[in-house]
Amino acid sequence: MQLQNYIAGQWVAGSGKLAELLDASTGEFIASTSSGGLDFKY
Repeated sequence: MQLQNYIAGQWVAGSGKLAELLDASTGEFIASTSSGGLDFKY
């Protein structure tokens, strides 16, 4: 599952290399996400 980013009132998927999010207690993979390609000027 790829998590999206909430920017300027809408959910947007990032592009490029994805970061893996792991459960802190088990190390199990939870999801991935990216902020690549997003415009942060808002």
